[in-house]
Amino acid sequence: MTAATESEADLLESTRSETVPLLSDDLHHLYGSSTTRRRGLLGKKPFRGRCSNCCNSCCSEPTMVALKHRAGSLFELLFPFYSLISGGSYSSKALVSDLLAGLTMSVFHIPQGLAYGLLAGLRPINGLYTSLIPVALYSLLGRSRHLSLGTFSLTSLLLADMIGTTYRQYMDQLPGSNSTISNCSLYSEVDEINLNADCSSDSDEYYGGLTVEEYARLQVAVLGSFAASVINMALGTLQLGFVMKYVSNPMLRGFTTAAAVHIFTSQVPMLLGVQPTGGDNFVKLIASYTGIINDIASTNWTTVITSVACMVPLYLMKEYLNPRVKKCIKVPLPVELLIILSALVASHALQLQSHFGVDVVGTVPRGLPLPLVPDFSFMPNVLLPCLPVSLVGAAMSLSIGKMYALQFDYEVNYNGELFVLGTSSLFGSFFQCFYATGALARCAVVVGAGMMSQVASAVSCLVLLLVVLAVGPLFEAVPDCALASVIVVSLVGLFKQVTDIPKLWREAKYLDLSTWLLTAVSVLVLDVSLGLAVGFCYSLACILVTRYMATRREGQPGDGDTRDARRRGSKISVSFNNKYGSSSATVDVSGVDSATKFPMMIGPTGRTSK
Repeated sequence: MTAATESEADLLESTRSETVPLLSDDLHHLYGSSTTRRRGLLGKKPFRGRCSNCCNSCCSEPTMVALKHRAGSLFELLFPFYSLISGGSYSSKALVSDLLAGLTMSVFHIPQGLAYGLLAGLRPINGLYTSLIPVALYSLLGRSRHLSLGTFSLTSLLLADMIGTTYRQYMDQLPGSNSTISNCSLYSEVDEINLNADCSSDSDEYYGGLTVEEYARLQVAVLGSFAASVINMALGTLQLGFVMKYVSNPMLRGFTTAAAVHIFTSQVPMLLGVQPTGGDNFVKLIASYTGIINDIASTNWTTVITSVACMVPLYLMKEYLNPRVKKCIKVPLPVELLIILSALVASHALQLQSHFGVDVVGTVPRGLPLPLVPDFSFMPNVLLPCLPVSLVGAAMSLSIGKMYALQFDYEVNYNGELFVLGTSSLFGSFFQCFYATGALARCAVVVGAGMMSQVASAVSCLVLLLVVLAVGPLFEAVPDCALASVIVVSLVGLFKQVTDIPKLWREAKYLDLSTWLLTAVSVLVLDVSLGLAVGFCYSLACILVTRYMATRREGQPGDGDTRDARRRGSKISVSFNNKYGSSSATVDVSGVDSATKFPMMIGPTGRTSK
C-alpha cells in the first residue's frame, strides 16, 4: 500500500469516528484543486452550469432568428395567402380586384347554392351553407389562388344518387316517432318554425324541425360528404395525388356529358309540376321518363309557363347578351340572380303557391346552422357510394387549379391541395353542408372579374353570411321551377361537349374516342356511379397500355435513325455544341444491326471517342 493510499484511509477513518466536516486542505488533498472540483466528479460541468450555457446558446440572436424563420415558414405553409400578402406582391390594386371578384362570386353563389341544394335532394338552405362554411375554411388554407369552391351540379347529382339509394335504410334505423333526437333544433335562430313543438310528440312529422325523410336525407348527405372528404385527405397525406392523373380528359368529358342528361331528367318533374312515381326498368333513365309520362296528365300549366318564362330569357342573356357585356365591363351580368329575384317578385305578386299550386322553396331558416354530428353507425352503407363523389370532386377541383396555376404562372402542391379540399368539406359536414368542389363556369366568371387570390372567397363568404343571417327567409317564395330552370340552362355547356366526337374522329384519336363513348354510354345505360367506374377502369387500362407501348419504343433508341441512314448511304451526320465550341462527325453504320447501341461520345475536337 502506498503512502497516498494510507493517508486517505486514515483521513476517512478519522472522519467516521469524529464526525467533523472536512477542511479545505483535505478536499484539495482528496479531489484536487477548486478548478477540478467545479468540473464535477465525473469530469462534467454541474447541472446549473450546463443549464446556464444551454439557455445562453438557445436564446442567442442567431438561434432566435432561425426559430422565427421556421415559425414563419410553418405559418406560410398552413396559410398560403399570408406569404402572398407578406411577400409584397399583393398590392392595393389586387385588393380592389379581389373585392369586386368576391362580390361577383357571392352573386353567383346564391342562386347556385339554392338550386344545387335542391338538386342534391336536400333543402335549398343546405346549398347556401355549402357555399359559405367550407369556402370560408378554404379561403384560409387553399393553395390555388383562383379556385372558387362551392356547389357543383355533378357532385350534387352524385350525392342525390347516393341519398336516393340509401336514405330509406337509414329511416328504418331511426327511433320511433315518440322519441326525441338530441340537439332537437338544427338552427341557431328560428322565427317562423316551431321546431320544438313536435320533437317529443307522438307525431312522426318532425325530427328537429325536419320531416323524417328530410332528416334521413340530411344525415346520409353529411355522412357521405364526411367519408368522401376523409378519402381525399388520405390520398393527400399518403402522397397519392398522382392517382388523379389517370382520370383522363376524354373520360371526364364523356362522363359529364352523359351526367348532364341525368341532371336534366331529374329537373323535368319540377319544370312540369308533376310528381312521378317512377317505373320498373333496369335503365334508370327509361324508368324516370316512364314515370313522367304516366303522370303527364297532372301537369301544372302555370308551372310550365313559369319555367319557360325563366329559361328563355336566361338562355338568351347568357348566350348572346353576356358576351357583349363582358367586352365592355369585363364582368357578366348576374342573370341567374336576376331571374330568381324576378320569379320571387312574381310569386309574391301573383300568389303562385296559394292560387295556382306552384311548388315553392318553402321554409328557409334564418341564422347559422348548429353542429350536426353525422351518424357514424351508418358509415358502411355510404362508403362505396361516396367514392364517385370524392373522385369527381377532386378531379374537377385539381384540374381547374392546375389550369389557372399554369395560366398565371405559380405552383400548387396538388397533394396538399387534395388534403385541404378534404379538410374543408369535412369541417362543413358537421354543419349541415354537403361536399364542396370547384365549378369551371363559376371560376371562369370570377377570374374574369379580376380574382387575384382567395381574398375574393373571403369577401364572398361575408356577403353570404349576411344573406344567411338577415335575408334568408325572403327566398321562401321562390318557385322550384325557377331553380330548376337555372340548373337546366347551366347544362348547355355540358351538352355542347358532344362536338368532341367528330373532332376526335377527324384527329384520328380513336383510343380517346372509345374512352369518351364507352364512358358516356355506360353512364346513360347503367347509372352515374357504375358508369363512372366502368369509364375510369377503361381509361386506366388505356393509359397503362399506351405508356407500356411507349416504353417499348423507347427501349430501341436510334432505330429510326439507322433505317434513315441506310436509305441515305448508311451514314449518320452528327453535330455537337457545348461550351468548348462546336463539332461534327460522320458515323458509318453500314452492316450494323439496328438493335446495336453506339456507346460513343463526340469530343470537342470533332473526333469520336469510345
